[in-house]
Amino acid sequence: KELRNSITDSTSTIIGSGLYYLDFKDQRYYSSAGMNPRIGRPAQSFEEAVLSVHANYLVIDRGLIHTIYRGRGKNWTDSMFVFISNKCELISTINENKWNKSSVESNYFPSQLSDKTNENRFLRKINVYRVIGS
Repeated sequence: KELRNSITDSTSTIIGSGLYYLDFKDQRYYSSAGMNPRIGRPAQSFEEAVLSVHANYLVIDRGLIHTIYRGRGKNWTDSMFVFISNKCELISTINENKWNKSSVESNYFPSQLSDKTNENRFLRKINVYRVIGS
């Protein structure tokens, strides 16, 4: 419920992990799985992917980062971090405690996304970003 309450605009477009789809089932919600080159557009950058669906919000957690890192690699994931830093505004941080079957090493995360734990198998923090200018 806290995640749903952080995005009050019911006409907005959201990109996030499939885990949160039910919170936004009545609006445009794109799963991070679509960023995998076998499903999405192989040559598309992270920024192009966000802009192509006119996303207004990004729901970023360890699971989403893992999905993107595993599907696209470090350079593409780094471009996501740059896009978030330069073209997004953090509107909410939600503390969570959900088990995640796989994850990227915590030392890979930029400070604004790190949950400062050594428990890589848990989602401890969900960050919600508004895409500036969307």
